[in-house]
Amino acid sequence: LMSHPSDTLLPALLQLAQTERDRAASALRAAEAQAAQALAQARDLHSYRSDQDQRWLARFQQAGSQAGGPELLDCHRNFGQRLDQAIGLQTSHVHQLDQRLQQARAALLAREQRVAAVRKLMGRRRAQQQQIEQRRDQRSTDEAAQRVHSQKSGQSAGQNSGQTPLNTLPG
Repeated sequence: LMSHPSDTLLPALLQLAQTERDRAASALRAAEAQAAQALAQARDLHSYRSDQDQRWLARFQQAGSQAGGPELLDCHRNFGQRLDQAIGLQTSHVHQLDQRLQQARAALLAREQRVAAVRKLMGRRRAQQQQIEQRRDQRSTDEAAQRVHSQKSGQSAGQNSGQTPLNTLPG
């Protein structure tokens, strides 16, 4: 039985494809964790911004115009602007991480498809090998049957030629 070069290459290719798929799955999990963390931070910033606005509003409503004057109002406005900048940056970061997450999902899908393709190819090669072996076995069986038939035919012919017919015997 002659082995096909793919008999040794395909298992190695499958192992490589599985390793790449596992790496892609790991990268996806990391991207998911980063995206979730960034989203949580963005929510925290939004929540903090909302809390700050409510506190300042309550403080101004309680104290009225004696809440500290224009300096305190400017301080609150500047702080709010910095928070808005931080929220904007974090939102941008969340979008970037979401894009990476989508890329990681696509990469994992591609690696999973490659593993499936290699497995399918291996299955086809196995089926081809089995078919070749079945044909070889059938050919051997046919040849053996033909030899047996030829031997029987040869013995029958030899037996018939050695006998004399009954009607030709002297009587």
